[in-house]
Amino acid sequence: MNKLKIGFKSAYGRNRGRISSYHRQRGNKKVYKIIDFGRTLFEIQGKVKTLQYDAYRNSKIAGIAYTNGLFSYMLAVEGLKLGDWIFNTQKKLLKVSLGVSCQIKHVTSSQKISNLEYYPGSGGKISRSAGTFSKIINRYDENALIKLKSGEFRLFFLNCMCTLGRVENLKYNQTIIGKAGINRLLGWRPIVRGRAMNPVDHPHGGRTNGGISPRTPWGQLTRGIKTVKKVKPQIIKKRKK
Repeated sequence: MNKLKIGFKSAYGRNRGRISSYHRQRGNKKVYKIIDFGRTLFEIQGKVKTLQYDAYRNSKIAGIAYTNGLFSYMLAVEGLKLGDWIFNTQKKLLKVSLGVSCQIKHVTSSQKISNLEYYPGSGGKISRSAGTFSKIINRYDENALIKLKSGEFRLFFLNCMCTLGRVENLKYNQTIIGKAGINRLLGWRPIVRGRAMNPVDHPHGGRTNGGISPRTPWGQLTRGIKTVKKVKPQIIKKRKK
């Protein structure tokens, strides 16, 4: 288990002493745990040994001990308990159970899925945040139409891997921080308005009203400018926001 934990140092918002990411600081020391998003151990059963907190995620992670002697972490899904058996498969599911990873073509339309791949073999990238899930709307010859949490409808290949179940910690968005000191420990510094800065520090600086459209600290326009260069062909309907 210790081999799956990494400690590393970072500038935390600084680059050669200059601020490159505002409102960030080091905060408490954190250990990064390597998570198996690809779920590549096929047809091997694993048992849930631990359900533990991860400093880099807003949901718990599950420690899985496989029958071949290997150990790995995965994102915990809602309803997963200690002692449950899970497995990863590329075959048709004989029994649907939480935490099982399989290809999209073996999942029914009513089943909630998470840790979804963009492309086969790329590893889970979608629906990994606390309480999120995706749902299959329709299946075609080579693709499946899936509705994401953002409201976007997107086509995925049928042989992309996914995990059955919804990511754990549904009430994460109801968390009450309580005081500013907690945010400082989490790595967030106070936010200062650009208008309160000097002109050398921000385009809004100098306490002057009007005369300039809203911009970032680096002078790029922030409102009314499209940030997506083009709509990818696999996106059927764009997200709501």
